[in-house]
Amino acid sequence: MPRFEGRWGSLSPRAVGGVIAAIDAALHPPQDPHPGELEAYESRHLVCSLTQDAVLLSGSLPRLEGEAFLAVVDAFAESMRSAADQVPAAARRADGLMAMVEAASASGAVPARGGLPVALTVTLSQTEAGDVVAVTSRGHRLTRAEQRFTCCDPTITPVLVPGPRGAWDGPLPDEAAARILAIADTLLGERMPLAVGRTSRIATPAQRRALAVRDQGCVIPGCGVPAEICQVHHLQEWAAGGRSDLDNEVLLCWSHHRQVDLHMWRIEAADAQGPPGGAWSSSGSPWVVRRLPRTRWRT
Repeated sequence: MPRFEGRWGSLSPRAVGGVIAAIDAALHPPQDPHPGELEAYESRHLVCSLTQDAVLLSGSLPRLEGEAFLAVVDAFAESMRSAADQVPAAARRADGLMAMVEAASASGAVPARGGLPVALTVTLSQTEAGDVVAVTSRGHRLTRAEQRFTCCDPTITPVLVPGPRGAWDGPLPDEAAARILAIADTLLGERMPLAVGRTSRIATPAQRRALAVRDQGCVIPGCGVPAEICQVHHLQEWAAGGRSDLDNEVLLCWSHHRQVDLHMWRIEAADAQGPPGGAWSSSGSPWVVRRLPRTRWRT
């Protein structure tokens, strides 16, 4: 190295170390990408586990993405900090994460899902004693405190759905129908059509809301996928002349939607007793679902 000839004695130990490090890096360049970087990226995950009272979060992010996440969460957490709150740092970071969710929702930055804006969906009903029951789309029954909290800033959509199976023998009595229509006029104001025939292949937002209340999720027994993740399936296929009417539509998760199209399942409207050999849908909607033998499947 003629550049340093005769100058080694004048270099400081730190400068000599820098020269040696540069030579070593040139002779032994680091792997690109680094194996640890690849491993961290490929092992990234986020697990959400539901318990009776909480959602447990655990996961792993690559270092760079993880630090970007922490920077945003901690910024939200710091903006909510108050000396009077005496909130532990970990709890404040959890509040920051929820503040991120609320900010994204309020700004409209969250993509639509299933034809509707993403939101926490809570269905209200009443017990025979008249007590209000509020249940999320994933089956959590809200406590009184949770009901008060969610009622602070909701968008309320009244939806009229049929009563429990077997509640009526035969057609709905005229007086009951009249009462229902009167309630609808009082609560709903301008009513949205739930039968649009052949004018639209895709379910309308009003139909999606009604299906979420009626089916509550995928109608295949035991599935449990909530309504906001499901797709709308035409019982009589659209290509075969099926109509986009509520009584021709059901909610199915992606996997079971594919299986129904492969004739692995049959979904039929049922009377109060239900035909033999079938099972009521897991959501309680008025459908009977049958698993068909393999000889009936198509590819």
